[in-house]
Amino acid sequence: MAFQQTDLDALNAALVSGAKYVRICDRLIEYRTQTELVELINYVQSQIAASAPLTTSPNLIQPTFSKFNNGGGHGEGGGGPADGGGGPWY
Repeated sequence: MAFQQTDLDALNAALVSGAKYVRICDRLIEYRTQTELVELINYVQSQIAASAPLTTSPNLIQPTFSKFNNGGGHGEGGGGPADGGGGPWY
């Protein structure tokens, strides 16, 4: 059974109002306790999340790397400030 957001909305509305009957997927369902209803809400939420397409996070950081050559990776002379240039900067 494929659940939709409207089914979840109906379950949440029933929980808030204290209703004992909920219509989801064209079926009328009676719940004995609020715990039973909360368990179904959690199940429906997990099913909807599992059927949602995977997307990448907009905050995902994708690092890039570049290769330095020994003669020009740092400053004018290619070397570090201590040796006056001419060698690797590290």
